[in-house]
Amino acid sequence: MRTLSLILLFSLFALHPLFAQQPFDCVDALEICNEDTVMVQYDQVVAGSVPEDVLYWCDADFTSPVGLEFSTIWLRYTITSAGAFAFTVLPPDPLADLDFVVFRSGSNSCEGLYPVRCMFSGEYVGGELDSICLGATGLSLTATDTLEGPGCTGGSDNFLAALPVEAGEQILLAVSVFNGDVDFEVAYTGTATIGCQPVAVSEAAGAAVRVFPNPFHSQLTIQPGELTGPGVWAEIWGYSGQLLQRHSIQGDGTLSTAELPAGLYLVRLTRAGQLLYQQRVVKVKK
Repeated sequence: MRTLSLILLFSLFALHPLFAQQPFDCVDALEICNEDTVMVQYDQVVAGSVPEDVLYWCDADFTSPVGLEFSTIWLRYTITSAGAFAFTVLPPDPLADLDFVVFRSGSNSCEGLYPVRCMFSGEYVGGELDSICLGATGLSLTATDTLEGPGCTGGSDNFLAALPVEAGEQILLAVSVFNGDVDFEVAYTGTATIGCQPVAVSEAAGAAVRVFPNPFHSQLTIQPGELTGPGVWAEIWGYSGQLLQRHSIQGDGTLSTAELPAGLYLVRLTRAGQLLYQQRVVKVKK
């Protein structure tokens, strides 16, 4: 596993008509393009707009509901070579109670999702605060179970078995913070490789995209031409591997870049984890 951290800062920027969107539903999942550690920080308790009650998907024997609507972040992984999919979710607070569900999708989309790993364990109400079912959690290459229910019973240890995956699959991960702040990192520990796959875009469509001015200072305008519509994202990446801005793109729009330091950046247009367009831009001091 590489050690470079990808810091995702969910902040609202002044822009029009690009809308800052947060990954609180499957359709807005963050696209994870390599095995670097991902850091997720968000300072508000929010609810997704698409209802997802996964308890009965995971185990119909559960008698109380468990959902993924509050303080939940969705991540999408595209598998580029077969192996084991595994990760560790690590909050800074060792007493944090994090739940997660790993989904496969037969159509590589948010339709037809079905859960294959379900983690709901945590402390008992009134139980010990140093429970083994608090803090770090994830999929492990050595674990054998695929489901841990609410509480901390039996052989629960906050880790589930790694998931065998094949090239071309997309895996969705929903991480929900049951208590505390939405503040955690996801370290990839599997043997399968992951990456965002570029798709064929016509030369005319790519040539029609305009990103200006370049060099830029306080704002950057994107005219995507044909590369727009539902599911298309405009992203600004730092050359050190940081995703700095991410916006749903619905036609021409202008991004506020005043807070970015001078330097080199990449502007990307993506859809469903696939790279549509990429251009290098330079910010200069005013």
